[in-house]
Amino acid sequence: MKTIEAEMIVNPNGKSIMKVSVPPDLPLGKHRVVLVIEEKVLVLKSQKVHAKQKPLVISSKLKEKFTQFRSAELDHLEEEFKDYEKKFPHE
Repeated sequence: MKTIEAEMIVNPNGKSIMKVSVPPDLPLGKHRVVLVIEEKVLVLKSQKVHAKQKPLVISSKLKEKFTQFRSAELDHLEEEFKDYEKKFPHE
């Protein structure tokens, strides 16, 4: 059993993007993964608001465009994963 850390972004539409770095000695192929999500939300340095700064206000149109873009990106990743599963079927 190996332990890895990952970062995940959850979009308003309920889909997510996950960045995972695996150890170099992990064998190729399909692996069973158990995912535990910490309740604490990470705050990136770029998201920290200083006391003198006003928070950034984003229009609903921009939020909608971002959601559509991220959704399309996730759909593409799902297709890649399906292709991978075809190449390496579950045994």
